[in-house]
Amino acid sequence: MSSVSNGAMTRRAFLRTIAGGSAAVAALGLVAPLSHQAALASGNLRTTAALNLRSGADMTAGVILVLPYNAVVAATGAAQNGFTQVSYNGKTGWAKNEFLIAANDGGADTPPYRGTDKTTAAVNMREGAGTGYGVLRVIPAGASVKVYDEYANYFWLISYQGQYGWVHRDYLAGDGSGNGQVYTGMGKTTAAVNFRSGAGTNFPVIQVLPSGTSIELYAGPAGAFQLVRYAGKFGYIHSDYVAGTN
Repeated sequence: MSSVSNGAMTRRAFLRTIAGGSAAVAALGLVAPLSHQAALASGNLRTTAALNLRSGADMTAGVILVLPYNAVVAATGAAQNGFTQVSYNGKTGWAKNEFLIAANDGGADTPPYRGTDKTTAAVNMREGAGTGYGVLRVIPAGASVKVYDEYANYFWLISYQGQYGWVHRDYLAGDGSGNGQVYTGMGKTTAAVNFRSGAGTNFPVIQVLPSGTSIELYAGPAGAFQLVRYAGKFGYIHSDYVAGTN
């Protein structure tokens, strides 16, 4: 079964909005299904969702591993029954064509890394971002997991002992922030504002954010300043220049 996480807008904004399947993505025109000719021409392909690498070109074939979202895989040139044979991290198997595109621009195998977090209880790690997806394994309470910058339907993309999957944010001590901060929602700057390294005007300015910039909001005592995350970095913005969007 393939995940529902696909990129658009900003990837995070899109994932917070919908968690539909491949049909919804196709309807929105975000990803065009891969043709066998494109696979042969590209050599390297990129996944548009976390999906199963199977032992055969059939939905009933065994799952070798789960390919992460945005993983770069090598096409072997074989294709049949809507699948393309690919190799990833030394493993060769079959992946659904509709979740593969030509990887002409290179890039990382996974979304940006947020940091580590810990599970607060035994929790299911699932194939996709929702309770309707199969359980890959049960992660024990207190386990350290790696959190990646991919979020959908209250689930975070994580890796545990080298395996990728999705875990509900309620079972992560830091709510998926990767460093203990608790994520509270998305916001926007209401004017051009200084993004600072600390909660005060005496702290250095990391950069100036334009009006209307989308930012992640986090809880925490910061006086007149709001703890936020922008472009993978944590910092502070005066609360007068922040508006919540959800």
